[in-house]
Amino acid sequence: MFEDDVGVPLAYADIAPPTEASTACWLDVRIPERTATDAVLDAVLSWADEHCRGHAAAALRVSVPSTAPAGAMLAARGFQVVRHSFHMRIDLDGPLPVPFWPDGVTVRTFRAGVTSRNCCNFAGSVRRAA
Repeated sequence: MFEDDVGVPLAYADIAPPTEASTACWLDVRIPERTATDAVLDAVLSWADEHCRGHAAAALRVSVPSTAPAGAMLAARGFQVVRHSFHMRIDLDGPLPVPFWPDGVTVRTFRAGVTSRNCCNFAGSVRRAA
């Protein structure tokens, strides 16, 4: 949490260090529009940079809502959009029907280390830093 001198929240950020699957640090940033200034973003990025260097990360990946002012501010600093995520919703007129699965298709709970590596293979789509 980043605060001003009197304790008013300016931004929230958390960071995940590199793992075996990725050499990058992942930074999740939330900066409200009312506090989205270069100084606030610079403070967050400075903190993240120091943290990543301490973990010998090869890159810093940043996650921000696509409509947030921080997105344009990051682009101005040379960051590039790698992917988008969308939240979709629809108002329903009634209950959903019970799903019908075609022959040969089953739905089961994911179990780490047991479920096929071909299922939900997001890790394989992550771009690695050179």
